[in-house]
Parts: sequence; structure tokens; C-alpha cells
Amino acid sequence: MEFYKKFAQYYDDIFLVVQQKVDFLAETFKDRKNLLDIGCATGAYANALADKGFCVEGIDLSEAMIEIAKDNYQSDQSKLHFSTKDMMDLKSKNHYDGIYMIGNTLVHLSDEATVQSCLKKIHDALTTRGRFVVQILNYHKILKQQITELPLIEGTNAMLKRTYEHHDSWLVFNTVLKTSSHTMHASTKLYPLEPSGLETLLKTVGFTIKSVTSGFHDTPFDPFTSFHLVIVAEK
Repeated sequence: MEFYKKFAQYYDDIFLVVQQKVDFLAETFKDRKNLLDIGCATGAYANALADKGFCVEGIDLSEAMIEIAKDNYQSDQSKLHFSTKDMMDLKSKNHYDGIYMIGNTLVHLSDEATVQSCLKKIHDALTTRGRFVVQILNYHKILKQQITELPLIEGTNAMLKRTYEHHDSWLVFNTVLKTSSHTMHASTKLYPLEPSGLETLLKTVGFTIKSVTSGFHDTPFDPFTSFHLVIVAEK
């Protein structure tokens, strides 16, 4: 977590808010009010949705990220609340009208059983006809093509390099963040959840799949060519 503590101050420079994502989420949760952002990081997307009239709770495991989110947004937004929390500690029942988990957060869990447990908690936390949006990378393509490096991300004040090490049933995700004054390294074990496996798990815990796209738009998902996977599911 030390890396994320240092990385937090550069997060918004590296990962800019994409209006297409905001619009997709707002349309998906139309006529729904209370939202939960799992893995909210510095809170930019939660804030953008609050600006559109939603009440949004953002949670993240990184205290440094949540501190920035609170400093940037919470004091100015009555419809926003942020807290440091593990997604596996979600205990709410029939509370949220919509939940979203973007930024490849889900694959930070250790295995299929843990992913299923998390999805069940999310299902239980939603109200009737509540919706869940989940975005991960297309690990079918990554595994089949043995992809070892993701596109370099260059911000105004920092640059992020991302690489994979392939193992039998997991990936090691290596990141190098370079700024004008220092270089930071981190390695994280990921569970490379394939698209078909994620759909199966969502259905197993009780979700109905509403759409499967290659991003935050209407383009159909292709397991061989798409880089991103976005699923909208409903309770």
C-alpha cells in the first residue's frame, strides 16, 4: 500500500476523467438515486455523478486516495461521502440503486471463489432492479496473446509504465511511476478473470445481464479484439 500512498498525489494527472464514462454511467443509472463507487480512488467519477444529481458513496482501500477525495470534493458536495473500506467488507442489504466498479478493480481479488463472494455481496446490497456496472480488461485477449505490456500513460507531471508477468493461474502486474523527482515501483498479483467466467459468476449470484460491450459505449464486445470489457447487470 506504500506505493498507492505515494501514487495518490499523481493519480488524477495520470487517469483523467473521461466524459464518455460519466455519460454512460449516468444513462445506465437513470431514474436511480443512491450509488456506490467501489474502488473510487480520488473520487473524480463519484463527484461527476453527484454533479448530475446522484447521491454517491465512494469506497477505496487506499487511505491516501480517500484523503484526496475528501479534500477535493466532500466538503463541497452534500451528495458525496467517501470512506476507506475493503470491497469484501460490504454488508449493506437492499440499499443502493446502483453500484459500479471500474478501473479493473475486480481482478485485484485473489481467486474465483473470492470474486463470486464479492459479487454476491454486491447483489445483496442492491435494491430490486438495482444495476451493477463492472469494467475490467479483456483477459481472454491478454492471456491468449501473452500480452506483457500495456500502453504507456503520460500525464503532465508523471508517466506510468505497466507490464505483466504471466504465471499458471495469475498475473503479476508491475507498475513504474516516473516523475521529475523520483521513480516508484510496485508489483501486484491479479486474478485474470475471463469474460465468460465473469458473466457466469454474475448469473450464478442472481444477476441478469443487460449488456456486454467493449467499453463505455454501444460497441459489442469481442473476446479476441476488444481491450476492455464492460458489463451492465441487473438484480
